[in-house]
Amino acid sequence: MISLVPTSFFSLSFDCHSFLKKQNLLTKKHILPSLVIEPLAEVAIGWHDEGVLVNVIYQKGEFEISWPDFSMGDSIELFFDTRDYKETNYPTKFCHHFYFLPEPFKENKNLGEEISRFRGEEGHELADKNFFRIETFKRGKGRIVSIFIPKECLYGYDPTVFNRIGFTYQINAPGGVCQTFSCDSGEVKLPQQPSLWASLELI
Repeated sequence: MISLVPTSFFSLSFDCHSFLKKQNLLTKKHILPSLVIEPLAEVAIGWHDEGVLVNVIYQKGEFEISWPDFSMGDSIELFFDTRDYKETNYPTKFCHHFYFLPEPFKENKNLGEEISRFRGEEGHELADKNFFRIETFKRGKGRIVSIFIPKECLYGYDPTVFNRIGFTYQINAPGGVCQTFSCDSGEVKLPQQPSLWASLELI
């Protein structure tokens, strides 16, 4: 009997360009294509031997943060599979689920955290949130949220050996509105189905 997974029927693959180590803002070549008609934001991603940089480019200048249910306000969820392993329908130890806030919420000064969940003994130690570098910049009437995730927070990340990673995102907005990348979060559970995440070629 042949076991079929969703990638037996479709897959998405995009280029992910490198960036200079001291950069915190990416260029046009780093912007991923939008797969929705009316996007909440543009997303750019770049890689370096020391980690991954993501820019979320908003047209709006003000944010509405929700806490503790961050998904009901402006927030960013990023998903990585450092080995882009598509043969299972559950997260392996190389999978990561992070959330980030574009600005602090009242007494909560924490802007990002890893919230990965695994099955059974499969897993890794969750990332130290103190390693994240999160900055928000004004651009015209909008804002850019820059998120750097160092390799220490990405178990299995090694571009010298594996030149491809699995990736998707979910941009949340007030009222439960969201924008996703490789698949609709209303149809699938993004954190639990890394086989549906896009593949990024590190070039």
